[in-house]
Amino acid sequence: MIDALERGLADLDGADPARRRLLLAREFLTFVLEEMADLDERWAVRRAALGLGD
Repeated sequence: MIDALERGLADLDGADPARRRLLLAREFLTFVLEEMADLDERWAVRRAALGLGD
């Protein structure tokens, strides 16, 4: 999805209002991916604390 947004951004003129929407979508998805990585780490710690690790 992020790659598709990148391609769309490359095709749009800097003044095109759609560019801002695509940029926001790309940044949101990037943010979500980063947060999910952190969440996965925190969940592993929580599982271990509960004695429910692998």
